[in-house]
Amino acid sequence: PYTIPHSINGSFAIRKGPWKLCLCPGSGGWSSPRPAKALKDKSLPPIQLFNLANDPAETTNLQAGHPDIVQDLVEDLHHAIQAGRSNSGAPRSNEGWPKTFPQAVLNLFPQLAGE
Repeated sequence: PYTIPHSINGSFAIRKGPWKLCLCPGSGGWSSPRPAKALKDKSLPPIQLFNLANDPAETTNLQAGHPDIVQDLVEDLHHAIQAGRSNSGAPRSNEGWPKTFPQAVLNLFPQLAGE
């Protein structure tokens, strides 16, 4: 099972087991780098992967070293988008989905654009 939280500014993440994939370049909230500044800073990676069991403070981005885990989490998120829900049951409508993710994330994972 997985959960799909989002930050105060609407930046999404997906968490499964010890892993948390943040689909934004910055903090997604009040801490630095704040969302508006982070989106303009092209030196920041567009996604962040953390192992919360080893790094509960989310200080070390592991996305470059774990592309398989990133892909697995993205596929889970894509499934939730398509199903309109993250739990079991009949598919639900998912209206209003476009423009949820920053363009840099959609460039990496076009399947998250929804349809």
